[in-house]
Amino acid sequence: MISKSHSRKIWRTALLPVIDFLSIVAGSSLIYLIRYRWLDDNFFGYNFGIKQIYGLTYLRWSLLFALIIIIIYTFLGLYEVNRKNSFWKTLISLSSGVFVVLLGLITYFFFYEYDSQALPNGVPVSRFILATGGFVVLYMVLFGRAIIWAVEHLLFKLGWGKFDVVVIGDQRDHLSNFLQNRPDIDQIYYFTTLNKSSLNRIKNGVTKGLISEIYLLAGQNELEIELTEICERYKVSFIFSPLGLKDYQAFDLKAVTIGQKVFLELKYTKLDGWYLVLKRMFDICFSAVFLVFFSWLYLIIAIAIKLDSEGSVFYGNKRVGPDGKEFTLWKFRRMKSEYCVTDSNSEALKMEQELISNNDARGEALYKITNDPRSTRIGVFLEKYSLDELPQFYNVLLGNMSLVGPRPHQLREVVKYSSHHFKVLNIKPGITGMAQVNGRSDLSLDEEVNYDTFYVENWNFLMDLQIIFKTPLVIILKRHKS
Repeated sequence: MISKSHSRKIWRTALLPVIDFLSIVAGSSLIYLIRYRWLDDNFFGYNFGIKQIYGLTYLRWSLLFALIIIIIYTFLGLYEVNRKNSFWKTLISLSSGVFVVLLGLITYFFFYEYDSQALPNGVPVSRFILATGGFVVLYMVLFGRAIIWAVEHLLFKLGWGKFDVVVIGDQRDHLSNFLQNRPDIDQIYYFTTLNKSSLNRIKNGVTKGLISEIYLLAGQNELEIELTEICERYKVSFIFSPLGLKDYQAFDLKAVTIGQKVFLELKYTKLDGWYLVLKRMFDICFSAVFLVFFSWLYLIIAIAIKLDSEGSVFYGNKRVGPDGKEFTLWKFRRMKSEYCVTDSNSEALKMEQELISNNDARGEALYKITNDPRSTRIGVFLEKYSLDELPQFYNVLLGNMSLVGPRPHQLREVVKYSSHHFKVLNIKPGITGMAQVNGRSDLSLDEEVNYDTFYVENWNFLMDLQIIFKTPLVIILKRHKS
């Protein structure tokens, strides 16, 4: 006896293409009815010239249209028995099938618009149908699938089609919550370990067709092989997590087959390959445009610094980038020249250490000196609104930094870091970043690292845009409140 879960998947897979086919034909017919006088007595006739394609001819085209879409859905894997995709991935696949075929039809009618064999009355097909038909058809496909989903959930509430699952292992909190929220599960049986006793109890449930899914925190147990053989025979879903996998849950995992063994490869950040190239291209374009459009602001700040105090306009400070490589980070000078910390200015470094010990608002590897006496009058203003950091756009053009990334780290901060803090050095530091828009100087070291680590592990382009647009708002609102 195969499991209830597998039996339901087979029936659902067999039913889906039929429902999709009927939904596509229904959608095609609906848009035809909207476009033409569907209550006319001669709806399927050939007598009136208002129609640009007759009812029966249109129906034949609709059936062909639906069949081709179903074939595309099949190649996209939408009817695979064990397919598990998110709603958005399924929506993309469903949309692709509809609009690829629709695009083919539009192309065909563009070149054979007056083909009397395809269109008996020799006039163009309705542009309204071609323009709106895809959306109506997609809506009907989604509506048809929603009906299946609703019927399934109604049957589950009535107690039909529900099955039992088994969870083996100690760490089951999140998994338990997930399974308890599923409407198709009746009972959940927990076993701490897989031994002869638990294996026999599981076997009994599987052979009776009660157990349909088994979740295992896998170790090095010979009984696991016997369990998988039983699951294979009765078509029971077997989902396992290798022992110790929780230690790598922060990373993306990629299955790698070597010989006949399957290994899991860790992917330390999504920011790799072409994504890295695209991010770099965006950094260059954005920085170049910014420097051109705000060159007047740079000039005003430079003049203000020169009028306020003696010394250079810019200040270079050593920071640590990916792979521990040092680079010079550029800022507008906001301190008096004699207090600027450089390798050759030991007195300035000594004074800074004294200020850190007496005025540090953090008291850890990161430091924040409150009421810094070294600042110039214009320097206080520049720091307050983060204008001293504008020259870092030049660092971005040079390739030392990115627009968005972890905070640039000083070497004397890095030497105090614990091993898990070095995650933030996997990518280029940024002018702004996840930590900067979520408190920055108000954060502890671990809080800042947690934000930046999240960014490194979950990077996407939309996140970059959100941080960029949020940065000026955070600066203005925070300073306004203070």
